[in-house]
Formats: sequence, structure tokens, C-alpha cells
Amino acid sequence: MHLREIDLGGWARAAAVALLCGFAAAVFASRFAIPVSTVVAVGIGAGLLVTVLVVVAWATIGGYATQRALREWVRGGPEPVGVPTRRRVRWLAHFIDRTSWFAWLSAVLAVLFLAPAVSQLAGATDWQDVVLALFPGVLWAGIAVHVFAVERRHLPRARALYEEELRTATWQDVRVP
Repeated sequence: MHLREIDLGGWARAAAVALLCGFAAAVFASRFAIPVSTVVAVGIGAGLLVTVLVVVAWATIGGYATQRALREWVRGGPEPVGVPTRRRVRWLAHFIDRTSWFAWLSAVLAVLFLAPAVSQLAGATDWQDVVLALFPGVLWAGIAVHVFAVERRHLPRARALYEEELRTATWQDVRVP
């Protein structure tokens, strides 16, 4: 995968994740008696690390263009050209698995994190306490909303495509590496 494959939307996603993680790391680090430069360094370091991890995750599935083509295919777009059957089968299996149970897991985690955080808001006097208490719950709630509202509506098509790919694939295409 080449970095030039990533379009503006991909870089925007990576930058948003980096800013979110960098902000969370900086807020967490600011709770300790350390210099501001160290807090900023922790935030920037966390943001860069997460951006690298996102790009590496895209590379493991064949690059950002492949991931984008597969996502568009499940959402009703054309069949991805140049994507091997084995990669399509594995991506579809992962998508089905993720949207089947991950939505419920993220909803439960959002409730588990937000319930005590909301109860802490009444007595909180420090904004850092509020951010640290709400951050995980809001993050999980956002993930749950995305999976329920966006991903799950494509689950029937993903299952149909997966069954079709399994019918036409060879044994080497579907075996686990």
C-alpha cells in the first residue's frame, strides 16, 4: 500500500482519530504534575501512534483503496475489481461478524461507562474529571450509533455476498491462513 492511495476522506478519518486520541492522552497526562511540554508531547505521540496503526490496519487488508472498494461493494456499489476472492471472503466474514455482535457490545459498554460518569457530573468541579469520566462512554456510544445506524443496514447484503462468494470460491480462497 502506498500513502498516496489514501484519499481526503481517509486522511480526514485518520486525522480525526489522531486528534481524538491525542486530546484524550493530553487530558489524561495533564492530571499529573508534569510540564505542559510533556503533556503536549504525549498527546502528539498518541495521535501519531494511532494514525500509524490505522494506516497499518488498512495495509493489512490490501490498502485503503481495497478497503474502500469492499465497503462500497457491500453498500450496493460495483464488485471490486482487482480484489482477490480470498480477501473478499475474509473481509465479508469480518464485516458480518463485527456488525452482528459488536453493535451490542459497544452499546453495553457505552451504558456501563456513561452511567457512573453521569452520576459523577453532579459533584465534579474540575473539567478534566468531567472529560475523563465521559470520554470512554461517549466514544462507545458513538461507535454503537455508527454500527447500528450505518453498518447494520448493510448486513443482509453482506451475508448474501458472502454466501455467493463461498459458492463460487475455491478451497484455497476460503481457507484460514
